[in-house]
Amino acid sequence: MKKSFCAFAAALSMTVSAASGFQPTGLNRDAYLDLMEPIVRLAAGWVDEKGAVIDPALNREWNQTTPRFVSSAAILLRFGRCPELLDTVRRAMTYSCSRLPETEVRESSPDFWMRELATAWYCLKPLVPPEESEAWRTRLAAVEPENIYKFTDPAHKKLKEFHNWAVYSSGGESMRDSLGIGGGDFLWGNRFFDVYMAGQLHRLTPEGMYRDPGDPITYDITTRLQIANALHFGYRGEHFRILDNFLKTGGPTLLRFLSPEGFVPYGGRSAGMQFQEAIAAALCELEANRCKRLGDLESAGQFKRQAHLCIQAIRPYLTGRELYHVKNRFPPTSLHGCDGYAQYSVYLLFTSSVLGQAALFADDSIAERPAPAEQGGYLFVLAPAFHKVFASCGGSYAELDADADRRYDSTGLGRILLKGVPYGVLPAMPFTATPNHKLTRGKAPAQPVAIGPAWEGGTAAAKPDAPWDTEIIRQTPQEVAWKCAGKYGEHTVIQEYALTPAALAIRCRVTGKDGKPVPFRFEFPVLSNDGALRPEWKLDGNVASYGNIKLTASAPWQAGEEIANRNGLYRVLRFDSNAEGVAEVAAAVSPETH
Repeated sequence: MKKSFCAFAAALSMTVSAASGFQPTGLNRDAYLDLMEPIVRLAAGWVDEKGAVIDPALNREWNQTTPRFVSSAAILLRFGRCPELLDTVRRAMTYSCSRLPETEVRESSPDFWMRELATAWYCLKPLVPPEESEAWRTRLAAVEPENIYKFTDPAHKKLKEFHNWAVYSSGGESMRDSLGIGGGDFLWGNRFFDVYMAGQLHRLTPEGMYRDPGDPITYDITTRLQIANALHFGYRGEHFRILDNFLKTGGPTLLRFLSPEGFVPYGGRSAGMQFQEAIAAALCELEANRCKRLGDLESAGQFKRQAHLCIQAIRPYLTGRELYHVKNRFPPTSLHGCDGYAQYSVYLLFTSSVLGQAALFADDSIAERPAPAEQGGYLFVLAPAFHKVFASCGGSYAELDADADRRYDSTGLGRILLKGVPYGVLPAMPFTATPNHKLTRGKAPAQPVAIGPAWEGGTAAAKPDAPWDTEIIRQTPQEVAWKCAGKYGEHTVIQEYALTPAALAIRCRVTGKDGKPVPFRFEFPVLSNDGALRPEWKLDGNVASYGNIKLTASAPWQAGEEIANRNGLYRVLRFDSNAEGVAEVAAAVSPETH
């Protein structure tokens, strides 16, 4: 895989360091710890006298929240941060280790606990009296996975039915084995990993991705991290070669679908959360280490660079008076944009937990090199699994879903990230009409909305008859062009796209069963309120503008209704197609800011 990845990198014929003034970020391990520390200090105030972390919105403990606090704080303590919190962390660790072996914990997502607590034990062991760390070890060693974890089957008949929960528990079991925590006369540790991961191998794709039901992007990367963590800490069992090759393949895939600024794609459950980029950073740190061991310092530097870009992407959400676990700035405990399980405490602390993993993995001797997304000049298509299209050119980026999960997203162009434009001002994800997540501000649209056409009684953002076909037209450092075609009953939709470093141009045509043009309106949502930013868009004929952004259409713009997604509230701008059933629009940033 090293050879094929290097060939891919070489195909990006622009020399970024010369062409765009590449400058290292200057970040190191401390950058992870700096983002973690405010989260841990905030959460320390939520720890009760028993050691449980109490969610500030629910006023009760939520599932795996306390173990995530313990692992996060333990990593900070390992690196000399927050020494005054040691007693609080010890109390929470004792509480968590006491609870995990008991069957009552089954209702608190115990499958996720072991990796967190094994990490905490590893970090706290040198910092506490030996008898205390031994007491924790004894309690963790007493955990009987098939009696405690929810997604287990002692008869081993249903293993293929399980998904990411089984990978989490397997990864935790392997880690407790590798660290010498121990077990008993039951299935545990690396033997548990071998048995339960055997049922997961059918979910691995040729691109090195993990397919959770519905193909959510989050559950690809988070599950990959559990596997990578297990191998990092020493798993060398029955599935080692398969999983090691899986991770080698998935590393370049990760680099190709991340945005130039480090954002993880939208798609499916748990999208738009800060922990996504933290997970990507941790994976990139591990891959940087692998490439360094192989002597491939160019690829190692690319992974190191991408890790740092990912944490830069989420830094604005984690460094102010409020700490946000989801990418909007409404009051965080309002849970706008959150899935039902995405409580503030557990997902904010998951962000710090995986940032902590990145800190543990970081090798600061690896020098950054330009990441593939920064270099751009390519289209990356995932199909049939994940059914995504990613375009990257000169620091700008677009993402399209060819067959969206209607509970979370809509089909079509859902993300435009132009260089120099703040995240979310142009859509960073589409708008489902049937959200499976909370919208506590605004409302969902009456029918699905993406950047694209809608006609009388229908929209190209709805479920297509089959996943859209994608044709690559051109891939150069100056322009990436492609075409997507989809069928909706009697309607055929063809959209052509051209991405340059400063703009995305779109041309759309809709025809009926007789091949004749169908009139339609082209819809383009723009941000109106994300809780902090409230752009005032100016409409002047066929030009809509805000700040350094200009949307130029082939007909006059009209302002439509306000709709909501995870990122905030958006105003739908629209214009009508011409008599030939064609519409054109270009989104561009002004040259002086690009």
